[in-house]
Amino acid sequence: VTLSAKNGIGSSDDIETTITKLVASNTANGNISIDETDALVIGKIDQDSEGNVTVSANGTITIVDSGISATNGVVSLTAESGDIVVNNGITTIGGDVTLDSEAGNVSFSANGDITSTSGNVTVSAVAGSITLANGTTIIAGSGEIELTANGDITLTGLSTTN
Repeated sequence: VTLSAKNGIGSSDDIETTITKLVASNTANGNISIDETDALVIGKIDQDSEGNVTVSANGTITIVDSGISATNGVVSLTAESGDIVVNNGITTIGGDVTLDSEAGNVSFSANGDITSTSGNVTVSAVAGSITLANGTTIIAGSGEIELTANGDITLTGLSTTN
């Protein structure tokens, strides 16, 4: 499913979906807010102006293709029952990035970098592990990085000036 808007997608109330793959673009102010009923593949989310990106899924969230970019807002992904698999990057200029797997693992491929110029980066695997593949980097600029897992945490690159 491809969603495009000028003033937000689910900005005032989450859009509930039952889809396989999401491509979303918002070109002006307003949030992108998706509540998926099962697993979700994110092909691309592009938030071109002020606004947050919030995605929750009742299954695994997998980021592929072009990843997620937010000009100046928070990026928050929550997998309520499943893993978060980051196969392509997440970028925000001024916002925080939060990845929360409540029942599984969080894993990053070599192309699954997280970059925030000044926001905090928080990755949590409440019941599982966090694994960064060789070559993966989490950059928080002047923000802080927090990784929390019930299992192992495997790192390759973290960077912050804070």
